[in-house]
Amino acid sequence: MLATGVFRYAGLNTRVRTRLADLISSQEWEALISAADFAALLAQLRQTIYGPGLMEVEEGRLDPKRAVYAIEVQMAETFALLIRLAPKPTHPILSQFYAGFEVANLKAVLRAILSRASWEQLKEVLFPLSGVNMIPAEAMLAAGSVPSAIDLLHGSK
Repeated sequence: MLATGVFRYAGLNTRVRTRLADLISSQEWEALISAADFAALLAQLRQTIYGPGLMEVEEGRLDPKRAVYAIEVQMAETFALLIRLAPKPTHPILSQFYAGFEVANLKAVLRAILSRASWEQLKEVLFPLSGVNMIPAEAMLAAGSVPSAIDLLHGSK
């Protein structure tokens, strides 16, 4: 049992350490900061770890909002993968960290209710939780009021 945990940790550690090389360097940050316009910024971002996620969005449809969303999708998928690869004893703390994104989604839902935003508008600001949807965001928005939306959360963790 202990050996399995050690091997899982070793595999996870290797994967994380490998990803460290993919972090944006100070030179890349300088290039991103000095980009003349959005097109130049995208060209620079496509040369980084975020390139694959950005490539999935059609060129003509890639605006700042979609670019951020594509990067968030990639982040969520990576984080979910790391949780799955991590030893079982670490799942609660990693999942708790991941749940922080859901708190941000909950705040977005409550703001959308108060501002009478549409589901289409709300979807654009929700953090994609890689197939995990713990709060009923669309139903909460449709409830039309904060108290009614909160009632939908009874029994959730």
